[in-house]
Amino acid sequence: MSRALSLAAFLVLPLAVLASAGETVLLLITAVAAGIVLGPSTLRMAFITPIWVHVLFSIAGWGALSALWGIDSGDALRLALSLAVLFAASAPILDLAGQLDSVGREQFLRWMWLGIGVGAALLATELFAEFPLLRAVLGLPRNGPGSPHIGLLGPALAVLVLMLWPLVASAWNLARGKAISAILGVAVLVAAGGNLAVGAALAFGAVAFIAVRFGGRPVVFGLTGAAVVVLVAAPILASLPDPDALAARFSEDQRSALHRLYIWEFTAERIAEKPILGWGLDSSRSIPGADELVFPSGRLLSLHPHNAALQVWLELGGLGAMALTALIFVTGRAIAAIAEPLPRAGAAGTFTAALAIAFLSFGIWQNWWVAVLVLTAAFARAAIPRTGPGP
Repeated sequence: MSRALSLAAFLVLPLAVLASAGETVLLLITAVAAGIVLGPSTLRMAFITPIWVHVLFSIAGWGALSALWGIDSGDALRLALSLAVLFAASAPILDLAGQLDSVGREQFLRWMWLGIGVGAALLATELFAEFPLLRAVLGLPRNGPGSPHIGLLGPALAVLVLMLWPLVASAWNLARGKAISAILGVAVLVAAGGNLAVGAALAFGAVAFIAVRFGGRPVVFGLTGAAVVVLVAAPILASLPDPDALAARFSEDQRSALHRLYIWEFTAERIAEKPILGWGLDSSRSIPGADELVFPSGRLLSLHPHNAALQVWLELGGLGAMALTALIFVTGRAIAAIAEPLPRAGAAGTFTAALAIAFLSFGIWQNWWVAVLVLTAAFARAAIPRTGPGP
């Protein structure tokens, strides 16, 4: 039963280093394998019973409906269909992850440890030896136009951080040195990668892990409540800073952070124009006024707002934000229900790190990112021992 999840846990980080689009294919293959293992009756219940499945499909359905008023109906429908497929794939994978016995869980954890070790070695090779693997795989030059840049490793660093906390939780009591070494190793790679969003996710994940380990369920509810507040208030929060007034405080190396403030301010202004229904799914790339340059190579909004809360508000309006709020609440409640303190802390660390990255970086509808979120959620669930009175 654990083979499909074990293979996915082994492959996801190496794929993120060498071919980030591969995570979507990995998700779909794992879903098919999980569906075969579960069988028709169990698979049917995996689609019917969980509340979070209904929430996900409501998001995809609302996105498809937004084609009626969106900027580009074709784009909205295509994206809604791809999201529906990915959300459907999540049901058998998460269900299978929750059914592992102790033997299957141990096998899964061994392969997950091996996968993060291999992936970390690949990441270190790329970071400290001028991208030899990416140049070989993609045929890129060593220097000059088209040469690899450190931004290509952002997805892999995100996967690395999301995989960390369930592994730390699984090893903390019996192999604490191994767990601490993993934390330090990940911290070194994240620092070398220079990705501020992933660095923030590592820090927030660590704080959540420690706080939930010692504070228990009340801390989980507090983290969930804070995430909901940030999501609901995102348009107001994004409009508070004045990028023009703050521009002088940013150095040349911090231009990307300043650019992010301009993006968020512009997005908040567009949200205020259509706060209930939004501009339509996948409309971020076509919002009127987005082409205005704030830097020689930086538009007010190109592909997405680099903030999941703002993107959902912009494209799906307040109704879409309510659905995402429900998903966060259901996830937080499920984490709080985990019986064992360390697995609960590990799940909370991954949950918090995922929220930090989602609120600071990638477009929330990118297929590879949705696949990573589903897979790492499944990994966190599979790492939970089934000996206690479970969720």
